[in-house]
Amino acid sequence: MPLIKRAVSPVDVSRVKIPPEVTNGELQFVANSTLANLIRQLSSISKHAEHIFGEIYLEAMKLDHKSNTLEKRIANLTEKVSKLDSTNEQASLGELQMRKPFKSSMLVDQHTLDRSTLPVALAEVYTRCDPPPNLDALNPFRDPGAPNALSLYTNPSFFFDLWRQEMLKDCADNTGRRRIKSPPPDGLAVVKSPKKRRQRFPGSKQRVLHCSFRYMSSLRNQRTTAALSFPDEYQAPQALGLQLHKTNQIQHVQVSCLDQFQFSFRVFREYSNTHAAVEIIHHQLPAMK
Repeated sequence: MPLIKRAVSPVDVSRVKIPPEVTNGELQFVANSTLANLIRQLSSISKHAEHIFGEIYLEAMKLDHKSNTLEKRIANLTEKVSKLDSTNEQASLGELQMRKPFKSSMLVDQHTLDRSTLPVALAEVYTRCDPPPNLDALNPFRDPGAPNALSLYTNPSFFFDLWRQEMLKDCADNTGRRRIKSPPPDGLAVVKSPKKRRQRFPGSKQRVLHCSFRYMSSLRNQRTTAALSFPDEYQAPQALGLQLHKTNQIQHVQVSCLDQFQFSFRVFREYSNTHAAVEIIHHQLPAMK
């Protein structure tokens, strides 16, 4: 339905009702009424013309303000560009990071459809409309907490309240929603990934692992000590001799222990009688030291 912004009144200039007291000059009365209505039409047209030129003046003022602002910005930019020498002056990355990010100072009008932004002609059309009925008189008879009776007849904020309720509902659903996995394709079974569990060993295996861990830790400590020690040429000859003698003793002990272990393992493998194997090892190990 089109909304008439400006209407010239009166429309029917010659359709007038002749009063009963006029008996002889009906044609003259109609002619005078037509002339008066034509003058009213000219007055209405001049009023609309004044509103139109007033709106044009406001638009011209806005355009002039925008053009002046743009001219000042162009002048400032031209001055900066003329002073800039790209061959000698190079901005470093540190200076660019220290600068504040660009932020536009232009204000965005968010009240485009507000009642205060209506043109004068439309504002007059709204003022000529019939007011809503006085339904607020029924509010004392309504239940406590119920909306006003006038809101059931007209409620300009109905759509905004409905949109707000939907947004709040979506936010609540998103916070309480769990992640839903997509179903597998047809013909394929759902295969769950195996969970990593901590392996538990018997008591003997745990002791062996603990001993091996201590042995590896001792090796790491020896490597670290060797890495932090000074070279041989910077040490005293007496300390160097003692160190070499101690190293030879350690190597000899390690070799003898390895031979004893191999001998014991060979005896246990050849003899099925454990008591006899223990007796042989007990008599032979002192001779190997």
